[in-house]
Amino acid sequence: MKSIPVHFTFRQYRILCVAALLAVYTGLNPSLSGALEPVVSSASDTNAMALASEALDAVNRRFDGLSTLQYEVQRTTVSRGVTLEEHWSFAYAADGRLRIEYKKPEKRIFVFDGKVFTEYLPAVRQALQTDIGDGNPHGFERMSAVLQRLSVDGLRIGNRDMLLSHFESAKRLDDQAAILKVTGKDPAYTLLIDTQRQTLLRFEKYDGKGTLTLSIRVSDFQEPMPGFWFPTALQTLAEGANGKSESTVAISAIRLNAVIPDKIFKATLPPDVKVNTAN
Repeated sequence: MKSIPVHFTFRQYRILCVAALLAVYTGLNPSLSGALEPVVSSASDTNAMALASEALDAVNRRFDGLSTLQYEVQRTTVSRGVTLEEHWSFAYAADGRLRIEYKKPEKRIFVFDGKVFTEYLPAVRQALQTDIGDGNPHGFERMSAVLQRLSVDGLRIGNRDMLLSHFESAKRLDDQAAILKVTGKDPAYTLLIDTQRQTLLRFEKYDGKGTLTLSIRVSDFQEPMPGFWFPTALQTLAEGANGKSESTVAISAIRLNAVIPDKIFKATLPPDVKVNTAN
């Protein structure tokens, strides 16, 4: 296994940038790990794929120029008749440092200073620290698992190569030229992308019988920085072997390229906290 770099960019470490859409997409259908080669039969097909490829890249590329990203998340998930209310804040720097303060239902703090990943549970006065600076794959997997659970589906698009390997068509909507509709097959999917604002609007995935298994809808955009549109409302519906799950997300306090004090990315723990280490 290749070593993990100490510092990650937004592009290199997709899961840190929340909404790893393909992490959900492939996770619900592991058979997609064997990606198909795209079928291109004409120049028009080639042009359509190029159009889709550029639109997918543009949604992600706008994050690459950010020096910092901050926001607050309120998420409500209903699954098997149980409702879970969550609240957390997210702060990220382009050199890979991050801080997540999980506030509800129980307080937990996650900090990555570029070398050590710290998980702190104030209620039990304990913390777990994992050194990732030397490319520790187990530590990276642990941090990734935490971040994947707190990702917000729909902010970014995940592995564009996986999407394009199942590409079928791309065309602009007749009544809204800025909106590009991208479809795929085996399994079928549909993407709606606002090519002017460079944002995802909708993602739908279907099983082999044509039944909708995943739906992500993105709306209520704000412009926290000129030309950078950010959604504040996202709805996800997933249906699989474990039943149906619905979640709604509200994003607030969005800040781009703001100066974040270094102390935010340092795990300063009270003296009475028991600190454990993980390999």
